[in-house]
Amino acid sequence: MAQGSLSAGAAWAALLPWLEAHTGAFVLYGLFVLALWIAVALAVEAAGFATCCTVFFLVGVPCMGAVVPLPVHLPYRLSSLAFLAQFDTGLDLAGLRGPLQISS
Repeated sequence: MAQGSLSAGAAWAALLPWLEAHTGAFVLYGLFVLALWIAVALAVEAAGFATCCTVFFLVGVPCMGAVVPLPVHLPYRLSSLAFLAQFDTGLDLAGLRGPLQISS
């Protein structure tokens, strides 16, 4: 909704018809994201204990704590854009539906 410069109320008004029409898809996507975050938390915990808390130290340091989780946060953010783009191609902010452009 940032692309259309909508206010919060107007953005909710635009989203509510989609929620009503595709409630199951939104619920399943929410459960999918929740399951992924639980899996990531368990993986970080397992890695932390397997490395004698070194991973916990890396995630706890402010600078590293912002950089280390980027490989997890970036696909999550792109998946939410791809999820919304399937309802309206005008919401394809990341250009995920267009042809791949490779510049040389």
